[in-house]
Amino acid sequence: YLALDPRGQRLVVSFDDDSTSGDISLLAVYLVNNDALFRAGGDSSALMPLGYVRGPNWGKQHRLEQVVALEPKPDKSTKKKRVRVGTPTPSWFGFSPNFEPGALLTVVWANGKISLLPLLYATKLTRA
Repeated sequence: YLALDPRGQRLVVSFDDDSTSGDISLLAVYLVNNDALFRAGGDSSALMPLGYVRGPNWGKQHRLEQVVALEPKPDKSTKKKRVRVGTPTPSWFGFSPNFEPGALLTVVWANGKISLLPLLYATKLTRA
């Protein structure tokens, strides 16, 4: 899933359960370079990674791992996957429509907790 802040400056991406390379307990945060989106050629990237968001209390009691059997496939084979027991995973996330100093990310975690994360950045001022 993706969420873009109202000013188009920050993009948050979650990882799918079926992804073999991503950790579903993480949210990736990117800076969006709008100038690079509309420029042909050049060496600037449209997305620059800023970091990751983890759930509340991650790492304190979530050291246990468990092998879980996923749904059987039509050929009756069962895929197994190693997951962290009790790791908080995001259920929903989105941006507040009005937050002057930048972007306010709200994350609802599967364990019922809610995080409000201010992503502060300088906004471009327009001259009249």
